Formats: sequence, structure tokens, C-alpha cells
Amino acid sequence: MSTRSPLKGRHRGSGSVSQIPQNGYLSVSRPEGLPDPLPSEDSSSSASGSKAPTITTVSGSPVLDASVRFARSAGFLLIGCSISAATVLMGPWQTVTHRMVLIENYMLGPLYLALVLLYLAYHTAGLQLGTVFRPTQIQMPDQKIYRILDGGLDVSGALVLVQDNGAFGNFARARQAAAALEESMPLFVAHLIAGGFVLPWTAMMLSAIFGLSRAGSAAQTRVSGRSESPISTLSGAAEGAAAGVCLFVGLVSTARELSE
Repeated sequence: MSTRSPLKGRHRGSGSVSQIPQNGYLSVSRPEGLPDPLPSEDSSSSASGSKAPTITTVSGSPVLDASVRFARSAGFLLIGCSISAATVLMGPWQTVTHRMVLIENYMLGPLYLALVLLYLAYHTAGLQLGTVFRPTQIQMPDQKIYRILDGGLDVSGALVLVQDNGAFGNFARARQAAAALEESMPLFVAHLIAGGFVLPWTAMMLSAIFGLSRAGSAAQTRVSGRSESPISTLSGAAEGAAAGVCLFVGLVSTARELSE
């Protein structure tokens, strides 16, 4: 006597599993490149001429090219370096000069440059993520994609994405925004502390811009689901400017150390 998996029976009888959502960032049915569904007992009784659904994709806004994203990050870095140079060179800041001398005496210039290299490494990894996401056009909160392996002829091979409507969608987007803040916070705090030792008021200004823009971006992302916005660009500018302060301090201190 043949046995039937209860999981298969539930999938086969449940309309909510095989139904493709009408609203979402990426509504996908079974693509052509995926292998045929796993055979089941009902396969022989199904019509031989039945065909699997073809892929239909509703994409969101375009993902920026890696070169554009890198140029933007480098531009923010240079802006912070220029602001630091203008602040130090144009004003009679004796305390700033004294702190620069301390960094030079303790030979900490390479440490500041190391923080800048970490900034470049972090954003280079982000550029790679944007590059591989470009063909899919996937946006928040669909950062993880699952595939149904055995759910019946009409379900196997389909992609499972995050529910992006209603309370569940709001929760997923808010959680992703909080996770993005936690990922970028440690490196930004390191830049803020190192650069704030020389330019504390500049560090406070950058911290205010970063905090307010992140909070506004999280609120906007929860409502609209868009991760790229002018508000989020301000937080990126604050991150780059903080790294630019470290770049200026590291270059000046290291140059003086090597010239002695």
C-alpha cells in the first residue's frame, strides 16, 4: 500500500502556498533554468501536456552600478578630508595643533590610515553586494530568498520572498533598517572617536547628521520599502566625511613622522 507525505497533501490542497502574490517587489513563479519538480505519485495521473509556469518578474528601482557607488563613497571621503583641512588650516586652533602633535609624537598616523582602509574595504564589499543584486532588482526587505524544493507540480521551484504588505511587511522593513544601522555603526563610531580627538565639534556635527538621517531613513523604509533615498544618502555622506577626517589626520601625521 502506497503512503503519501502529509506535507505534500497540505501543499497540494492549500491555495495560499501556490498562489503568487500580486503586490510585491519581486513576484516570481517557476523560472525556466530550474530543474523539473521532484516526482510525486500524482505525476503519472497528471496531463502529459501540462507545462510549468513561466517566470514573471516585477522589478523595483534600478540598483546603482558599482563604479557609481564607489565614486560616491570616494567623493564623501574627499569631502571630509577637505573640511578637516579647511578647519585646521584656516583657523587659529591651538588645541587642534596640540592634539595633532600628540598623534605625531605617539606615531599614530598609520592607525588613522588603517581606519580609512577599513572604510574602503567595508564599502567595497557593499559594492559587490549591489553588483550581484543588480540582475534580480531585489530591494528591502527581501535580503534572503528561499526556494521550494518539494511542494507539488505547481509549487516546486518557486521562490519565497518576505511578505511586504501589512503589519508583517512593516516589521520586516523596520528590522532590516535596524540591522543595517547595527552593521555600519561600529566602524562609524571608530572613525568618530579617532577624528573627534582632533576635531570634536566636527565629530558632533557628523554624528547628528548620521543619527537623524538613519532615523528618518528607517521610518521612510518602513513605510515605502525604499532603501535608497536622499535621507539615506546623508548618512553615507556623514560616514565618508568621518573617514575623511581620519584620512587628513593620518596623512599629515604620517608625513611629518616620515620627514623627521
